[in-house]
Amino acid sequence: MAQAEIERLISDLNADTALRDRLAPQLDACPDAETAATLLRAAGYGVDAADLPRQAQPLDDAALDGVAGGADGDRNQFIMKIF
Repeated sequence: MAQAEIERLISDLNADTALRDRLAPQLDACPDAETAATLLRAAGYGVDAADLPRQAQPLDDAALDGVAGGADGDRNQFIMKIF
């Protein structure tokens, strides 16, 4: 059922520019999936937060440090000890 509602929403957004113009800025402003689902339910779509696709979340500085250069610091230290 949820997949059918998502497909109906996508179809409606593609066909109805007024709906798209009304919902798009509101959805963009939603801080999380639960808020977006509440907005969509108010617009007549039977969706829950779990039905919505997840968006990638930005990495914090610690996570970025862990992936910078393709290896973590501990591995780099290990490699330096070998040479």
